Amino acid sequence: MRTESQTSMHLLMAGTLSILSALLSLITLTMSWELWMVPMMILACLVVWWLHIGRVGTEMLYENICTGLLLTEFFFFGVHESSLFDIALVACIVLLLLSLLDRKRLLYIAVALYASQLLYHFLLLHTISNSMRGGDVLRLLMGACGVVGSVIIARYRINRRRREKEKYGSMQEQLATAVRQNADFLSNVSHELRTPVNMVIGISEVTLGEDIAPKIRENILSIKMAGKRLSGQINNILDYTEIVEGTLSAARKPYSITSVMNDIVTMMALQNTGKLELVFDIDPKLPSMLVGDAEKISHVLRILLENSIKFTEEGGINLWIGFRRETYGINLVIEIYDTGIGMTSEQLDQIVDDFYQADSGSRRYVGGLGLGIPIARGLLHSMGGFVHFESAEQQGLQVQITIPQAVENDTPCIQVPNASQVCIACFFKPERYSRDEVRRYYDRMILHLVEGLGIEGYQAHNFEGLLKLQRDHKLTHVFITQTEYMANPPYYEEMAERIFVAVIAEKNFILEEDSRLLVLRKPFFALSIVNLLGGVRQSDGFEEAQAAGRRPFTCPDVRVLAVDDEEMNLMVAKGVLGSYGIQVAKLAGVPDMVIDRAKEIAEQLTDNDVIEKIQNITVDVKETKTKKQPKLDEVELSQMSLFDTVKDEDVLKELMEIEVNALAPIDALNVLYRLQNKLKNRWRGEGVD
Repeated sequence: MRTESQTSMHLLMAGTLSILSALLSLITLTMSWELWMVPMMILACLVVWWLHIGRVGTEMLYENICTGLLLTEFFFFGVHESSLFDIALVACIVLLLLSLLDRKRLLYIAVALYASQLLYHFLLLHTISNSMRGGDVLRLLMGACGVVGSVIIARYRINRRRREKEKYGSMQEQLATAVRQNADFLSNVSHELRTPVNMVIGISEVTLGEDIAPKIRENILSIKMAGKRLSGQINNILDYTEIVEGTLSAARKPYSITSVMNDIVTMMALQNTGKLELVFDIDPKLPSMLVGDAEKISHVLRILLENSIKFTEEGGINLWIGFRRETYGINLVIEIYDTGIGMTSEQLDQIVDDFYQADSGSRRYVGGLGLGIPIARGLLHSMGGFVHFESAEQQGLQVQITIPQAVENDTPCIQVPNASQVCIACFFKPERYSRDEVRRYYDRMILHLVEGLGIEGYQAHNFEGLLKLQRDHKLTHVFITQTEYMANPPYYEEMAERIFVAVIAEKNFILEEDSRLLVLRKPFFALSIVNLLGGVRQSDGFEEAQAAGRRPFTCPDVRVLAVDDEEMNLMVAKGVLGSYGIQVAKLAGVPDMVIDRAKEIAEQLTDNDVIEKIQNITVDVKETKTKKQPKLDEVELSQMSLFDTVKDEDVLKELMEIEVNALAPIDALNVLYRLQNKLKNRWRGEGVD
């Protein structure tokens, strides 16, 4: 690809060649020289312009064609008797044009051509002879001196340009070296800071699980929140240094987009304080298995949603995931809308700049290093995707993302059995939302769900409308919000005796023990609705236990192998996971030593008779982004044993493949919830509880 400076130089060459060709054609017609050269010169100029405008071919090809045409026209002009005393002028013009290129041999070719023309005039045309007048000889000598001077000037220009290039090239190398050194330094410092921060967060979480005084609990919770914020900034620095170094590459592995969405819903639910309505929407017809980098997609979504949460004080946030068919698979289309403070056109122009913050200054009301958007852009670029922002001040921010993905399984990601027999009603009062956009988020999600699943669905915005829907339609499921339920609990309890009734509620809401209703925790997500439509009446108790302040579950029969090169991280892993009844074996080491030792510990953790039947026991070890010292950047949590409760050998083999990578600091609830979902997905349909 030609640079801007090369394009300008090529334009100058094409323009000058065109002018010279036009003048030479006029001279040829006037002097009755070889007329067949006129169309040849016109055709050559058209070819030059076609190459320039269409940017066809390489830079070298374009320059060779231009110089070839220039020297050919110079030779044609110089072999005629009447052009003897004008050859030197044309030669100077040719040398001046050739000095634009950093190729000295072209200058020598032009001088040799000039000398050969003079020799041609002397030997064949005899226009140079002893009988020439003194004035003519003086004109030839002055022309020769002009050509020599032009060569000297052209050589000087080329030499100076080469020196400047070498100088700037050296400066560029020094700058690149400084950037790499700075990135290495930041990476090393971030890694060293990360370990003690992980210790603070982990020990805080363990302490919060104990019976402590309310004041101490409040203080420990503040410490944990501060540690998580610092840990997030450290992770951003590590990601940014990887992007700057150019070492970022995207994986191409099959993944489920609904799993990515589930993880995002779980993480955003923990971050939202309850003041915002989070609506997560997905096209049910999206292919169930895609090929790409699920981790990077999840990271991008997390960055952008966290950014929306920071700058949105009231209203809500809407995430929608859809797709467009392409020859290579699909374009994954992601759109994010919020009701935040928005951005001006000037701020939108700077949003992708490194370290830019819309509310920079000593009095800004949100934190951050200004790396989120550049990191998201770098991650998308590594996957071949792009991001576009639209906004107006005080009117929220809209983000559109497109990522090319291959398709592994084209079946829809969300399906409902017997969809034609399902008829749902959603009841909520739109006036209770502070912003009209939130109502549109919910309306759009329900519309996508009904159309995508092929089910019958209706909305009611008041109690009378709900009663009318019950009279006019054979409803199978009714979804109501927590506010509507609290207005008339007996009515909905009675309704639940005939049809499915689910309450969309905050995370701290708990129904009575004898209630027939089901609870769908906010944020509102299509997959939780589809599970209910598919006949899953009972929840797993995870959310209820969280809301009540209890451990969501304990795992007394689970044994885990924690691998890291830092003893402090292993202590945290044992403390955090141990509080859930998990037996933790610690393994410290570097990558080239850890595999064999991991197998030894795996054998100690499991029954020897069973371990011989299980093939390919592996423990993946991730290395950190630092290059100087091999360090483990993640704690690997592998499900090593459930032999006391599961005896089936095939199921055991599947369990050995289950692995949850917990990026430090370990969030036990998130890790265990993901592990629980993986186990349920593996055992679903296998008859294993």
